[in-house]
Amino acid sequence: IDFREKETKKEHERHEDKEIAQKYSLEPTTSHFITVLLAHSKSAKNGGAVSLKRMEELLMQMETLDLQPTYQCFVIYLNALSKSRIPDAPERAEEVLNRIEALILADDSGSSSTSNQGKIQINNYGYNSIMDAWARSNSRGRAKRVEAVFERMQRFYEQTGNDALLPDKFTYACLMNAIIKDKEEGFAERCADILAEMEASDRPSMQPDSITYGTVIRAFRTTQNIGKAEAIIKRMETDDSIIDPDAKCYGEMIDCYNQHGGHANSALS
Repeated sequence: IDFREKETKKEHERHEDKEIAQKYSLEPTTSHFITVLLAHSKSAKNGGAVSLKRMEELLMQMETLDLQPTYQCFVIYLNALSKSRIPDAPERAEEVLNRIEALILADDSGSSSTSNQGKIQINNYGYNSIMDAWARSNSRGRAKRVEAVFERMQRFYEQTGNDALLPDKFTYACLMNAIIKDKEEGFAERCADILAEMEASDRPSMQPDSITYGTVIRAFRTTQNIGKAEAIIKRMETDDSIIDPDAKCYGEMIDCYNQHGGHANSALS
């Protein structure tokens, strides 16, 4: 009798659970997918190809459940892909960008069934992630590929009029890193020109930080032009319109002296 009562009770509980699930629609939501994507992204950034594959599957699964992946979903994947260092990461990232742009243009033209609430809100973060992927890659001509993505972002800004697609300091940091790695003729001076363009901008998001200045110092260190590197440090120390040098900038300067047989103490004098 006790056994029958227990089975009857279990069956009653299962029926109640089913009614609750139907009542409250306990199906996965976008927030659930974002949580799982973030968890996989941590492994993917360390070269986890399996995690990257799973993230791709999750994005496809969302569509089968009529859940349009948000821009945040795509960006989580793009960021993990750019940090993964797998050989074809930049190309795969650009394929995702193709998909994002197509969805946005479809929304704007009215040919998409996506509601206004579900429309993708794009910004420069996804483009920056792809530029970072190219800058980190070992591909030849990586600077040109970064520039191509930069120009693509500018064109999409012109198409959409979305101010969130304007470049920022991270955009230019990716470009400078790629230029330094390519080491084409005049690359250090080109980085200095980019720095000047950033300083002249009236947008706060474009104002160079210590990483930016340190990157240009590193460029001149690579070309053994200690004088130009010193000039940047001295200008930071004396020009009130720009930031003061920090430990990173002085560290780059010390490396400059050490690399070329100078005296590290000079950087701190």
